[in-house]
Amino acid sequence: MDDSLHARSPAGLRSDAVRNRDALLTVARRSLEAGDDTLAMNALAKEACVGVGTAYRHFPSRQVLLEALAVDSFDKLVVEARDLTHDPDTAGALHRLIVAEIELQLDDAGLSAVLASETCACTDTMAIIGELGELTSQLLERGVREGIVSAELDADDIRHLICGTAFAVRAAGREALDSYVRVLVNGLRP
Repeated sequence: MDDSLHARSPAGLRSDAVRNRDALLTVARRSLEAGDDTLAMNALAKEACVGVGTAYRHFPSRQVLLEALAVDSFDKLVVEARDLTHDPDTAGALHRLIVAEIELQLDDAGLSAVLASETCACTDTMAIIGELGELTSQLLERGVREGIVSAELDADDIRHLICGTAFAVRAAGREALDSYVRVLVNGLRP
């Protein structure tokens, strides 16, 4: 991970640089939504009407671009997780967190790709994934104390299970969400 890389728009960019960055993100998001996850920088730059060098200055790798695309979804997910850690109904909170994370992944292929990655390219992405992991751990620890969650599971296990379930729902269709989540939640029990 490079400490100089950030998924969020760096402060102090000139207005033309902000426009170029936003154009690249718009084109990349459209590409992902259309099912093309290659995110070839040359093609994205051409479609965004910017130079390839400009594209690589903003997003030096595919991973940095994916993390930038996922920023808004990560923010929503962390806000939801923070709220749920205060919910006294631990089982309900875990269920709602799982559903929220799957739904956000279904709506944002960039988020899904970043959560499925084992490493991050950007410092702010690492921080937000760390916070999400800590919030998930808090819910899991409460669940273990209440006897509703297996002690052998940790936040990374839950992240992987959620990513797998999101993939399965994407393949089967959104109507499978409730039943797949039910299977996942039942599998968390000791």
